[in-house]
Amino acid sequence: MRKLVDNGAVKVLVGMRWSGKSTSLELFARGLEASGVEPERIVRANFESAAFFDIADYRELPAWAHDQADGKGRCHLLFDEVQLVSGWERTAGRSRGERAGLDALAGLAVT
Repeated sequence: MRKLVDNGAVKVLVGMRWSGKSTSLELFARGLEASGVEPERIVRANFESAAFFDIADYRELPAWAHDQADGKGRCHLLFDEVQLVSGWERTAGRSRGERAGLDALAGLAVT
């Protein structure tokens, strides 16, 4: 996955439930840190967590991501269980196009 960083595309990690997507996202974040990316530039969201229950619709996702990344320089967005955000795919490319400096990787469960 490291080869895909900063290539201009939104990356989506797809797999069945309990297949290791969350672990892969965590290992990817650790790899970013090991390569010199500051932890505050790695923006994480697990949409199964109660902390993200307020983001239930795709219209809320870009503003939240931009708020998290604001003033931090180039940021990497790691979204786990993003399929819980209704219509998330409608904004997958929008954040990238509207604000340079975002690189996104999402974990998506297929059931």
